[in-house]
Amino acid sequence: MSYETVRRWVVKFGPAIAGNLRRLRPEPSPRWHLDEMVIRFNGKLMYLWRAVDDEGEVLEVLVQRRRDKAAARKLMRKLLKKHGFSPTQVTTDKLRSYGAAFRQLGLATSVRTGTAAPSALLRRLAAYPRQNQLAKALREIGRIERTLATLDWLKDPDLRRRSHAGLNKGEAEHSLKRAVFFHRLGELRDRTFENQSHRASGLNLVVAAIVLWNTVYLGRAVDALRAAGEDIPADLLAHVAPLGWEHIALTGDYVWADDDVDSSVAFRPLRRIPASFQRVAA
Repeated sequence: MSYETVRRWVVKFGPAIAGNLRRLRPEPSPRWHLDEMVIRFNGKLMYLWRAVDDEGEVLEVLVQRRRDKAAARKLMRKLLKKHGFSPTQVTTDKLRSYGAAFRQLGLATSVRTGTAAPSALLRRLAAYPRQNQLAKALREIGRIERTLATLDWLKDPDLRRRSHAGLNKGEAEHSLKRAVFFHRLGELRDRTFENQSHRASGLNLVVAAIVLWNTVYLGRAVDALRAAGEDIPADLLAHVAPLGWEHIALTGDYVWADDDVDSSVAFRPLRRIPASFQRVAA
């Protein structure tokens, strides 16, 4: 094997391998650090602009002849185009060119990357010395949309009930996941995408097991009550969410056995409702 063969392999397969590695790379932190330093390139003094996140990952490097606003703006445009989101915090070496570049990019970059709220757009348009017609039109459209949404909410009781039911179920699901995922204060701190996927998949698997357990035993409880002569309407069951966990011990080790589950194992007996609870319910 010659050096020329290796070089041709790199030229042919290198871009595809690099692209796959970039896609598998986890998303960088939204807290960026920007700096620049003087280097000698081909006998000329140049400026090396560099951007890293707060975990030390190099986000972008750029070599420029000048240390001015245009170079800072070019660095920020490359960063935003490459990563697709705006940072929540940027730390610089107090170079004024960064501030001028940020002001010039302004809201256009935030809108392009999807990080600017409509209210921010209206505030920016309303800040012009002369009253802007576009700002007036957008403000009136927003008022009309809010008025129509409020009227629909007031005149439609079914919409209010569906919204409250959806919010309650969503909050119950989030509460269950927070209760299960208490390790590391409920934060995903894995660097690699594979480890993050494994941890998130494990959380979803545990939550799905709890939901399945509750669903099975809720069904057996309903069948037992109906067999005892209790009237349980079917439309009432649509509002029951199997997301409770007070009866489940969440601490311990979760062991996933490769063996098939023995279908001959009997269900646990249902607990009878105490007579005192029945008197209070009556």
